[in-house]
Amino acid sequence: MQVNSKTVLVAVLFAAAASAAAFLATGQGASGRQSVVLHAYLCSAASKAWKEIIPVFEKETGIKVVAEYGASGTLLAHLEMSRIGDIYAPASPYYMRLAVERGLVDNSTVEPVAYLVPVILVPRGNPANISSVYDLARPGVRVGLGNPESVAVGRYSKRMLEQLGIWGKVERNIVVYARNIAELTSYVASGAVDAAITWQVNHWWYPNRTDIVWIPASIVEKTGIVYIPIGVTRFSKHPDAAKKFIDFVLHNPRALAIWKRYHYFTPQEAEEFLHGAQG
Repeated sequence: MQVNSKTVLVAVLFAAAASAAAFLATGQGASGRQSVVLHAYLCSAASKAWKEIIPVFEKETGIKVVAEYGASGTLLAHLEMSRIGDIYAPASPYYMRLAVERGLVDNSTVEPVAYLVPVILVPRGNPANISSVYDLARPGVRVGLGNPESVAVGRYSKRMLEQLGIWGKVERNIVVYARNIAELTSYVASGAVDAAITWQVNHWWYPNRTDIVWIPASIVEKTGIVYIPIGVTRFSKHPDAAKKFIDFVLHNPRALAIWKRYHYFTPQEAEEFLHGAQG
């Protein structure tokens, strides 16, 4: 059966319009008044924390947050194409720099949220007996990696492995490039891969199904510790509410307790790590 190209185009445009309408929709309070709705592009590297923090923020402020989770590069592309939304929080300052340079985020609003360090995540019991990053180059090891083109930890991992001179050997062992950190972590937890380079926090997403092999601070320091930045977009319709969300994420005791429970590093803990606290 032939499909009319105009019919397809109309359907696509209708779907896009519907999506945009939902994206821009504002909620109605009990009194019938429109309430503020923020749209936030939030990195998958903190999705579990975001999903606990947002309901607390909504309850305390009455401001609704519609979150889009994904890989940092993918979210940046969505932000740039749509030019709609209020908040951007990637998993690396690299992507925030791009957002600022492209005029998408107001640099004066950018703040660091939580710090991340790379680790080797393995299935519980470490069946492939991975003891160091060099073992990822061992023949037969099934390695998972975040897509270096769009996933912050994937970009970081490739750069680190190149600095160590083992990228070529590890690349031959890669059996999957994950679309985001949540997907990558699930591959480890399910045993689909023998090892993956993730952030330290991802072990606590599946604490009974994964183990951590720490990468020595001397190696991490050469590539650098990254952090999750957050900022208000240049085209936010509710910049004051967006700043209120950022302040809540950074300073509210209940939000801080959630970051701590998932083992995100504070600046002090990141500094302690670099001085050998974990190897």
